Amino acid sequence: MRKWLSLFLIGLLAISVVASGCISSGGGETSTQTKGKIAIVYDVGGRGDLSFNDMAYLGAKKASEDFNLELVELQSNTEDDYVKNLETLAQQGD
Repeated sequence: MRKWLSLFLIGLLAISVVASGCISSGGGETSTQTKGKIAIVYDVGGRGDLSFNDMAYLGAKKASEDFNLELVELQSNTEDDYVKNLETLAQQGD
């Protein structure tokens, strides 16, 4: 179960990076403005686990710097929080 969840979250992160590259705000942007957002939902262990969460953060941080994206982070306190947190971030969608 955890393996499938990890694969799902990695896929979601990859899709988010690709989709955020398609966001356009109508031109006239300066280099200090972000072009979009990239979001990450952490596992129960959170950042500092020296595993999945840290690797996901490093990838998202690099993508946010390379593509001028705002990094949005959300911590899951329990396993039941995953879907709720993903839905929350998806609904924000700005």
